[in-house]
Amino acid sequence: VQPSRMNSQVNHAFVADDGSLWLARDTAWVSVSTDQGSTWTHMQLPQTEASVLSVFALTKDIAWAGTGGPQSLVNTGSGQIWKTTDGGQTWTQQLYGIDSRFGNLHFWDTDNGIAVSQGAKDSADVYLTSNGGVTWNRAAERPLARIPLYNTLIFADRSNGWFASSNVYENDDANVLRTTDGGQSWEVKGAGTGIGYVSDIAFVDPLKGWFVDEISRRVKRTVAGGQRWISAFYPMSGERLVGVHADPASRVVWILSDEHAWVSADDGATWTKTTLIPAGSMQGVAFADSLRGWAVTKNGIVERQIGDPLVTTVTREPLPGNLKLGNAYPNPVAATTDAVMIPFALAQDQHVRLTVCNASGKEIATLLDRSMQPGEHIRVWDPRGFSNGVYFITLQAGNRTVTGRLVLAR
Repeated sequence: VQPSRMNSQVNHAFVADDGSLWLARDTAWVSVSTDQGSTWTHMQLPQTEASVLSVFALTKDIAWAGTGGPQSLVNTGSGQIWKTTDGGQTWTQQLYGIDSRFGNLHFWDTDNGIAVSQGAKDSADVYLTSNGGVTWNRAAERPLARIPLYNTLIFADRSNGWFASSNVYENDDANVLRTTDGGQSWEVKGAGTGIGYVSDIAFVDPLKGWFVDEISRRVKRTVAGGQRWISAFYPMSGERLVGVHADPASRVVWILSDEHAWVSADDGATWTKTTLIPAGSMQGVAFADSLRGWAVTKNGIVERQIGDPLVTTVTREPLPGNLKLGNAYPNPVAATTDAVMIPFALAQDQHVRLTVCNASGKEIATLLDRSMQPGEHIRVWDPRGFSNGVYFITLQAGNRTVTGRLVLAR
């Protein structure tokens, strides 16, 4: 919908409740579209040399923009929070920090909001407002967060929220911080071995969520509110993953890479792949609901989701000629593995049953038992709690049955 490059890099994309689409850009630019991305109005903040790191909008008129320098342990200049009430025509400065980087903003309503910035001594500064940003109060607790990662702040409700922090300068894994009191206090949890960076976080409810890492190209999930993150061997793993969105109303989840937007309607158990128009490196994804979404490149090219991939076949790959069960991965399953990816393919609409049996033939898990559309699919099995040994994965569709072998060797 926006095929031309913009003249400065896009850092963040956001959709307001009224469907207006906002972009935060370098050199103090903020862009807004009220017609689903077809036409744009570009406004520059008074702080003309700053990078706009994040934007949060309630409507096409009311929005906040956070500025600052690059993510680093060293001083990279001052940061500010600006507010507009007229669609970006004028901006009012609300908060200033000498070495602040306001790359995480969230508002629950026109009065109550939160901002997270990098602070002193390996900590994060958390600011709260109850009057629309006229005044901001720093939370008494300054949680350990060496480099708060931009645009990872997300809330499932008024109390439960999360943001990520990198520890790359300490050669350590990243953290995901969680609050259960609206940002007053935070608990630090490790993101897992080998995760040095978190690109985006999404939750469908206070317990179930996902994050993606564009560096390790991995997805992790939680069913405990972020108390523990486990590997998710989804089909998009290995692609450069830049965004994840979860719609609480429908529980539809989207994951964006440079080439594809993957969608799941069953909490990540199965995925449908849609193909993006080749446009370069993606910066992020923004959704108004489960189906109205936009993918935005770093140079400002905007693509819009059209149609419903959950009911319409959108992939261009040829359909398999017959029922197919792919190789489970990883196999054998090592001690550090917390999820197994099981790929399969269907040639037509069929009722599918996917089960796991132990060596004696006893069925121990039913992974799928419903009708599915033709094409390639992925199912994920969590083998925790099962003893070492040989297991058999059986795929039944129509009058055909295919079986694969899996070894647990922990």
